[in-house]
This record gives sequence, C-alpha cells and structure tokens, in this order.
Amino acid sequence: MDFSRTRMMLLSLILLSLACGLPGLSPTPDDSELATSVAATLTAETPPQPHGTISEQTQSPLVSTLTSTTPPPSVLRIVYTDDGNVWLIEDSNPPIQLTSSGDANQVLISSDGMKVAFVRRTSPDNPVEIGSVNIDGSGELTLFGPAQFDTLYPLDDYLHHDLSSLAFVPGTHHLMFNTRAVPEGPGLIKHDDLLLLDADTGVFRTIFSPGSGGDFTLSPDGNQIAITKPTGISLANIDGSNMRSNLITYAQVITYSEFNYYPLPVWSPDSSAIGVVIPSPDPFDTPTSGAIWRVQAEGGAKVNLGTILGDFYFTQTSYSLMSPMLDRVAYLSETPTPNIYDLFLATADGSGETLYASGDIQWHGWAPDNIHFVFAMGSPLDLHLGRSGSAPLPLCSGLNLRWIDDVNFLCLSGAFGSWTLMKGEIGGTVTPLASPLGDFVSYDFDD
Repeated sequence: MDFSRTRMMLLSLILLSLACGLPGLSPTPDDSELATSVAATLTAETPPQPHGTISEQTQSPLVSTLTSTTPPPSVLRIVYTDDGNVWLIEDSNPPIQLTSSGDANQVLISSDGMKVAFVRRTSPDNPVEIGSVNIDGSGELTLFGPAQFDTLYPLDDYLHHDLSSLAFVPGTHHLMFNTRAVPEGPGLIKHDDLLLLDADTGVFRTIFSPGSGGDFTLSPDGNQIAITKPTGISLANIDGSNMRSNLITYAQVITYSEFNYYPLPVWSPDSSAIGVVIPSPDPFDTPTSGAIWRVQAEGGAKVNLGTILGDFYFTQTSYSLMSPMLDRVAYLSETPTPNIYDLFLATADGSGETLYASGDIQWHGWAPDNIHFVFAMGSPLDLHLGRSGSAPLPLCSGLNLRWIDDVNFLCLSGAFGSWTLMKGEIGGTVTPLASPLGDFVSYDFDD
C-alpha cells in the first residue's frame, strides 16, 4: 500500500474540515470523523446506499421560476462566524454583529447581499438547525430544525438525518440542500436527495427524493443544477424539471473507507456547459488516470476530451482540477521521493503537458481568470500563486482561500481558536479584516 498517498488523502480531508466557508460544502457532517474513518479503515467497503422516502411534511408548490432578487450591491459584503455568532463587514466599515443566538458554525450570504443564512448545532448529538437573518440583523428565523430533519424519512436503524450540503441559489433567497443519515458507527451515508428552502419564509420543497438527487453544483445564472452520484452525472433545471439523467457514467471510485466518492463538476462562467475530471476506479492501482469530460447544458451533448495519466483523486477532494473555462487541467504525479509530487499543467485533451513545480504540494484550485492557480508547498498553509511560464509567488499563509474577482481574494490565517480573516490582491498586500474566535470559522461574501 502507498502510504504517501494515504498521508495526502488524510491531509486533504483535514484541510476540508477546516475549510468551513466553502459554499455548498457544509462543515456540519463533521469531516474530522471522515478523516478518522479513512485512517482507521483502509479497506474497501460496500458503498452506502440511499435510504428512505419523503415523509408527509407540509410543503408548498414550487413555481417554475424562482423569485429573482435585486442585483448584487456595489460594495463588498462579507459575513463570518465569530464565537458562534454571525458578523458582517460591509465595504471598509467596522464589523457589526448580526446574531446573538450562538452556536453558528456555517454562514452564507445571498448574491444580492440582503439575506444571510447560517447553520447552528445546539447539541453535538442532534441534527443542525438552519436559520436566516436580514443584512441589518432583523428578522432572524429558524428555517429548518432537528425535528424536521428527523421526520423527513423513516429513521429505521439510523440515529438521525442531518444536513449534508447547503448553498444559496444565485439570484434568489432560496437555499438548496441535501441530507445524510447519521449511523451509530462511522460512515458518511448520503441520501442523494435534493430540497429547496425559502430563506425568507422557511417554506421548503423536495426537488428530488432519496436516490433521485445527489451532490449538487449550481450554475452561475441560478437556472440549472449539475447532480453528481458515485456512478453518474445528470443535469436538471433548478426546479427539477428537464432532467437529463446520467449524461456521464463511470465506474465507482474505491475510497477504501465508509464513504462514496462524488466528482466535482465545474460550470463555465456563462452557464453553457460543465466540465469534470473523473478519476480512475482504484486510486492505489497504478498507473492512475483521469478522464476529462465536457457536457453542454443545452441538449446534454458530451465530449470525452481525453484521458491523462496522473493523480486525479487525492488532489481533488475540495477543489476541482479543471479550470473555469474548462480548457485546462492541473494534476499531480508521484516521484520516487516520498511525499514529493510533480505539479503538471495541460490542456483539457492532455496535450501541452508542462511540469510546473515539484515538492510537498497540495492543490487549492484555479483563479477565476483561468490563468492563475493556487497550491500549498512545504506547509499546508503556505499558499503560492502559480502561472504557466512564471515562477510561483507567495500568496498568503492560510487556508480556505476564495477569490472575490480575478485579482482580489479572502483567506483565513491562524489555527484552531485563533483566526484572522484576511483580504489580499495579486501583487499587493494582504490586510487583516477581523480576528474571529472559534475552533472553526466560516465566511462567505456576496458575488
């Protein structure tokens, strides 16, 4: 067994547990348990199966077109958690507190900057609670609570049902989410469902029942969903109509633990297509490879752009290896030296392969300009900015880096219990914005 790869997988999962502010990636399933599961159970497991059917909870009809919100504001609004409460930074103004109810561990803001959603876990043994508040701190609501999670589907042998992923639908105040089962023992068991929740009213609607949905990636225009499962990717309209099932199918990737692998599709900026890299089925069966796909949203035409030899599994737990314009890929390749990897860049069909850097490297994603990319080298927090044909430059010391635009970014610097939210720009300085308290900190901004 290749223990350098095992180390890389564990490191990626631990970093994922720290990256509490990623949209659509909820920290609530306790990714630390997932990392522990990987370490303790490096044997192939029977894949968890979707479970349950929708209960008779009251749901509202879903209009075919969601109510649109106003365009994003001209000023940047950043929300973040601080000691269990939600805070706001608006432009260059001092931070202001929006909630005082405590226990918030994830925060999201709508694209118009007017509605904030947050996730609270009031008890470590119970499901989460989804709440919302207006940008001025008024109108705090509990949208979906532990009792609602547990009555979504029959519990059978599970302890609870809980939140898996959560994201605002762009251009609306609606939250899309899916759920998971909580077993008595280890394991991440997703229901592969999909629900829509109105952050203004708390009214929810099931879009896809268990087994019919999956993990989701929302198109930038808010009109479509890319739905991923362990063996296929589908597209649908945001209301669940026009389902184009299994446009791409593939062999299930062996994770050697009690969770399934879900690929990470990328939407093109104009919402016309998705791109995705599918790893070869066994990450320990060398040589490993990745199949590069592009799928048109209109009509679902698909193209297999090529298959490239390299590591497309361990490096793609949080950030896709495919560029925003779907025309380039990055990937790592092992070297004879333990924990030293080569970082390669190539066009999406595998041509033009270029060795960019070598070292103890962790991938942190492409910048929105489709030119720059971010990776850690040496230390997991030592983030560098790369560009083809140019030497890497130090970017910031931190994690959970997110791009505001082509030039400006946010990141978290520090460690458990002592964090600093930073704002920086390419070629410029990195400035502290706030020093929130908490073992984990989540943040989001309107975009």
